[in-house]
Amino acid sequence: MLFKDSSKLKEYAEFTEINFASISLTIRQVEEGELVPIIGATLYTSLNTAYTGASSESSLSDAQKKLLDKVRMFIAPYVAYYFVPKVEVLLSDAGARRSETPTSKTAYKNQVTNYREQKLTEAGKAAESLLRFLEDNKTDYPDWVASPEFLNYRSLFIKSGGDFDYNFKTASPYLNYTAWRYKMLDVEEQYIRPKISNDLFVHLKTVDATAASSFTDEEKLLLVKIKKAIAYLTVAYALPFHSVRIDAGGITVNSGSTTNNNDQEVRAAAPDNAISQIMKSAESSGAMWLSDATNFILNNPLAFPDYEYFPDTTTILPTDFNCDAQGAFGLY
Repeated sequence: MLFKDSSKLKEYAEFTEINFASISLTIRQVEEGELVPIIGATLYTSLNTAYTGASSESSLSDAQKKLLDKVRMFIAPYVAYYFVPKVEVLLSDAGARRSETPTSKTAYKNQVTNYREQKLTEAGKAAESLLRFLEDNKTDYPDWVASPEFLNYRSLFIKSGGDFDYNFKTASPYLNYTAWRYKMLDVEEQYIRPKISNDLFVHLKTVDATAASSFTDEEKLLLVKIKKAIAYLTVAYALPFHSVRIDAGGITVNSGSTTNNNDQEVRAAAPDNAISQIMKSAESSGAMWLSDATNFILNNPLAFPDYEYFPDTTTILPTDFNCDAQGAFGLY
């Protein structure tokens, strides 16, 4: 683990007092489940081995010290997010009990909810900071560049929550981005590749994914348009699934409740017509940006020799975006 005792954990997670032994398992779960998918198993193992074997952090290399700080900024809020629900309950042979004393009361439900939401937001921002740091210092971390996680990170045109947020504003850029990556792949393959031609698509992907060379000025401008199209079309495709949860119990949707157990106002699920309107608006904006991208290519033939022109009279999406989902979860 990348923490050895509670002193450093309290510094990064903003805890007061914590039993390190009781929280160690959560730390391990966060490192293996949340951190490794970002930095890769090889780099994580290398850093973990160096840290656990060092007599003090001062003996680590500068690159290891910098990376350790960045990953701790990421790990700590996630640990707080996952640990809070567990620490509120004491489980023993006598059953589950609230961890409350006459002088130390448990927090109200909305306070716990707000705390966890804040920590999740902090974790998302730390993830973005970690990715920017790794990208800016690739040469110092060859294990990351050689990892499958690096290839996955660079596999899409939009590579991070911050990049997505630049093209389409949301309240939780990193969380939304990670939840929507699978839809971005759909958009790239089903709409971007056919519109800009396979050869040009492959060329842009090759340069972009390997980071081995740079784009021309015209290609940079084209990518701005392509990313805007991807972001809007991803929103249009992803929103129908965003409030739906599929688990072993079946399919459920967010409730429309406007109050919690403490009679305080909370956010409610958006009405169906508002969701449909956002979807249609995003579809329209995405179509316009994609059309702008193809026109830009046609108007600059010398800059895009890989583009294979062919007339395309197909529409991007059905006229009625929800034509196949009428009545499903209230959408129309």
